[in-house]
Amino acid sequence: MPLAKTAFSVYVIASANTLDEAVLDATRNLVDLLTTMTHGTFNEYDAINLLSLAGNLQVCQVVDPLKTVRFELNLHYLKQLGITLE
Repeated sequence: MPLAKTAFSVYVIASANTLDEAVLDATRNLVDLLTTMTHGTFNEYDAINLLSLAGNLQVCQVVDPLKTVRFELNLHYLKQLGITLE
């Protein structure tokens, strides 16, 4: 899964034929990241709730055949969950 990290946030990037598909892919990937990196102590329901409250979905581009989005989550939340990204 394409992933970008800044000093403040992590971004999961997804491209698909439609914006809807790209949004679903980015959301699934970020949920998977959260649940996998917490070794299942943070479940899918909790991850979706966190993304609903603190996530920031952004459209990157829609002019190419594939549409691209990124889903941002502040690193503060990862730290609270004990997740570190190197």
